[in-house]
Amino acid sequence: MRSVNKLVLSGLCVFCVSCGPTVQSGTPKFEHTSLYDDLKFDESKRPAVPWKRNHVIVTFYFNQGEDLQRNLQWKRDDFDMIKPWHRSVEWNKLRGVVFYDSLSEEFINKYSNECIEFRKVKNKTKYQVTSERFLAVLDYLQDNPDIEYIFLTDASDVIVRRNPFMGLQPDTLYVGSEKDTVKSSWNWLLGHVRILLNGDERKISDYASKLGDNVLLNAGVSGGHRDIYMKFLESMKEAFEQSSTSLEASSDMAALNWVLYQPEFVSKIKTGYPIHSVFKVFDIKNQEVVFIHK
Repeated sequence: MRSVNKLVLSGLCVFCVSCGPTVQSGTPKFEHTSLYDDLKFDESKRPAVPWKRNHVIVTFYFNQGEDLQRNLQWKRDDFDMIKPWHRSVEWNKLRGVVFYDSLSEEFINKYSNECIEFRKVKNKTKYQVTSERFLAVLDYLQDNPDIEYIFLTDASDVIVRRNPFMGLQPDTLYVGSEKDTVKSSWNWLLGHVRILLNGDERKISDYASKLGDNVLLNAGVSGGHRDIYMKFLESMKEAFEQSSTSLEASSDMAALNWVLYQPEFVSKIKTGYPIHSVFKVFDIKNQEVVFIHK
């Protein structure tokens, strides 16, 4: 398998998953919250007209399941959860879709506009929230054959700095990534890989040996043309479905790296600059990249 080191363009950084024993209800608090409050856009550079309706950026607001990455259950109807994403999508006059499971009609009416719409998930599963979003997008694309290009991003820590749909290649998968390799992330990743692969030590060893030296890909940003992206989503679904040990603890990060480093996809990955900023440096003033991810 070709090492993804050849795919590193620049600026890749660290992601941390921490799962605690007690899941609380609340709003994730990130160290960059105050920086996002200072986010500014140059109105003189705002697009004059809305972008194509068949190019869509989607995110999720699921508060009925556990977010095991942050050890909490999201509060209901808390706009701070999606504020940076919502504001930046609207400023760029892009079509944004927020998938949800339990938001109030009042909240949806208040924050819907000509750019942003809310859609209730069609088939709620037992997967944890960051995994379930991939299945929701697969359903959405199957039900909406007019959608040509799509991006799926995190909700609370992603800013869309500029239009991501310009110059995309139909046979390329665009994805986030980090500075660490799979091997250097193994301390926290191993538990998720074990769940994904049902504790099969041979498969776990195979995962480590084949992927170990590769850059760790990040599930917070992914997208592309519907054809290749649906193939990716179908492979993610298959990866989740093969895991019988704990649906609620399924890891999108373990599955995403396993899927995208397979021969079918590895040569089609594009990551790093200018797709996304250096992860977790909170470079919100960077106007050269498409996505700011923390």
